[in-house]
Amino acid sequence: MRKALAAAIMLIMGLTMINPAHTESFIKLKGDLWNSEINGDVKSATKIIPGTKVDLIRDLDLEKTAMIPEVELTLNWGMNKLICSMGTASYSGEKTLNSNVTFSGVTYNVNDKISTDLNMTLGGALYERVFTPKLLTDAFPSIANVEAGLLLGVKYIAAEVKLDSTLGTPKTEEGTAPIPVIGLIFKFGMLENKLNLEFGAVGFKATMSDVTAGYFDAYLESKLNFIPVVPIGIGYKMSRLSVSNDTSDTFDINLNLSGFYVFTAFEF
Repeated sequence: MRKALAAAIMLIMGLTMINPAHTESFIKLKGDLWNSEINGDVKSATKIIPGTKVDLIRDLDLEKTAMIPEVELTLNWGMNKLICSMGTASYSGEKTLNSNVTFSGVTYNVNDKISTDLNMTLGGALYERVFTPKLLTDAFPSIANVEAGLLLGVKYIAAEVKLDSTLGTPKTEEGTAPIPVIGLIFKFGMLENKLNLEFGAVGFKATMSDVTAGYFDAYLESKLNFIPVVPIGIGYKMSRLSVSNDTSDTFDINLNLSGFYVFTAFEF
């Protein structure tokens, strides 16, 4: 047991010393609360009955904003990082229809009162390869800590839309897809690394079997490191998600989410 513990400690020390100039913590656990504003549309059709493209805000009066809790775990060794994240979101709304809506083979008529629930799970696993291109250091000579990284990985989307009416005809459709993504990340440390600015973006579109999925995500955040081990910060993020299932029963969903978020982390 002691030998195994000693070997594990030596391994961790070795990994963290691969690049002595790279001073980030070996483990970072980050939690944020995202005040997200949503817009988009859904469409569900059967092989026989076509569906109506429905705007979530205009046609169904879905609530525009919701708080999304997210958790992110980063493992850092040398010039390499593994970033895993997970978040959940729920939106709901009620509206008396101004026009007929056909969803998953059921037609809801004018003056029907419709309740809508949208539930989502957003996750991902990214590998980051850190590098510091000379172009960045030359462009920002007064900033001591300049870093860039290449991101490769997978984003996961699961969306469920449920429509129900006072007549008791509920219908639920789901769309799920893992999406390979590629992107870049940039970090700038100032005030002796007490203030950090970070920008990142990933995206891709892929077709797997009968499912076509697209994803784009970009964020800009500012982090304060005045409290050792426990940084805090604020940022702005936007995400665009799309899932289309082209089997005999089709389900299409397109979502745009954007808004500010606050976060804290534990780094050790």
